[in-house]
Amino acid sequence: MSQVQADPVGPVSGSSPRHQAPAVSRFWPLVAAVTVLAAVLGWWQLGQDGLWRDEIFSAFIATRSLDHAWSILWTREFNMGLYYLALWGWTSVSDSETWIRSLSVLAAVVTVPLTALVGRRLLGARAGLLAALLLTLAPAFLFYGRFARAYALASLLAVLACWLLLRAYDRPRSTARWAGYVAVCVLMVWTTPLTLLVAGAHALALLIAPPEGWRLPRTVAVYALVGLFSAPVLLRLLLAQGVMSGWIEDLSPARVAGAASDLSGAPVLVPVYALAVLAWGVALVRRRTVGEHPLAAPLLTAWLVLPPAVIIAVSVVKPLLVGRYLSFLLPVMALLLAWAVLQIRLRPLMLAALAVVVALQAVSLVQRDYLREVPEDVRGAAAAVTAQARPGDVVLYAPAHLRMAIEWYLDQPAPGQVVPEDVAVARTTEQLGDEFPQEFPPDELTPIVSERDRIWVVSLPGDTWRPTPESSSVVVDDVVRPGYEVTSRQDFGTIRVELFEAR
Repeated sequence: MSQVQADPVGPVSGSSPRHQAPAVSRFWPLVAAVTVLAAVLGWWQLGQDGLWRDEIFSAFIATRSLDHAWSILWTREFNMGLYYLALWGWTSVSDSETWIRSLSVLAAVVTVPLTALVGRRLLGARAGLLAALLLTLAPAFLFYGRFARAYALASLLAVLACWLLLRAYDRPRSTARWAGYVAVCVLMVWTTPLTLLVAGAHALALLIAPPEGWRLPRTVAVYALVGLFSAPVLLRLLLAQGVMSGWIEDLSPARVAGAASDLSGAPVLVPVYALAVLAWGVALVRRRTVGEHPLAAPLLTAWLVLPPAVIIAVSVVKPLLVGRYLSFLLPVMALLLAWAVLQIRLRPLMLAALAVVVALQAVSLVQRDYLREVPEDVRGAAAAVTAQARPGDVVLYAPAHLRMAIEWYLDQPAPGQVVPEDVAVARTTEQLGDEFPQEFPPDELTPIVSERDRIWVVSLPGDTWRPTPESSSVVVDDVVRPGYEVTSRQDFGTIRVELFEAR
């Protein structure tokens, strides 16, 4: 690895001035080209597949009245509160699948040039450009950038906070710059509370590598404000932690490996990122200069290490480790991967390594985001029901939380199609102020169902998540299966649709 020479425009490590100028002069056109590529990949066939259950949770909340949406957030979904409120305004234009997902795509696309800017400040112009490209082609980044949840917005705010920190660092006495940084950090935490660890990584970096004239009270004041304005969402999560995280499995080596694979985008990419992190660690141990900015080494290291280390440590007591919850690490992973590739001294070898990395990312991206079958085809399951349903049919959901997903599409039948009657609901979501309606107890639901000749059952075989009482499941097991016979069975990924008819 070669030592990086400080330069305000950020040349690539080990390159001569004659080779630095083209990268700098073409920086903005190349950033624009990569951003356009990110937009094309993000919006390409965005509405081809139906919404997943988690996405439908987002869409359901965003299409309620403001009072009902806020009631749901306060009761159960406060962990993505800012995203839900943003999506609530976004869906006032349309509630189509493409439009609902477009909010995430927009956030992901904006993240790409911001990553290039952060990379240029920290590691040099070439590293910033390459990081933007590698981030764009990262399978996990594209997946979460096309997913109607808060992950893409959280990544955007994490990169924006980093960029604002660097600007404030350059002018430490600028109150306006620090105020902007604090505001974005607070918005980031209100989008995904675990991103508070990103702000913690920033504070740690400032303490490790303070500039001349830096004062500890300034750091304390900045992060005290971040904590103060983040406290409401953190306190609410502590009070409702069983509801919001009770489904996460216990910590195990397989759990850690799964999270690493999820963030990498494919198992084959795990060693690629591991080698980049190893190269970065070796450079730090050998005290080599690894960037163009005093904060480069502590900031990128803390951003990469602190969040997963804290989450894994907490998961020993309270499971929190889920790969997608750490998706805000994807930009820093791209930055370190770009840096590692550019450390290869021989240009042909560097280009060969880059070609291999890009090829692995591209193949994994296509397989993961465009070619594989949808794991849960909610839209297909709902279409199968409406295609064969007759007047007088009823439908049961086992487990009950499938209701919201399937009925999102059942509420939009084609002309002439029949929608089975949902007879299990005792109190609706509007009456409860929650996203899960209350079902009749089994003893009240059984006589209602047993009078019908045809019963549709939509189920998740092997599902273990039980956030609500499962009256329908009891009735299916005790009444439907013994007294009826299956005349139709179809699987749509993990979702099974069965038609039971009286014997």
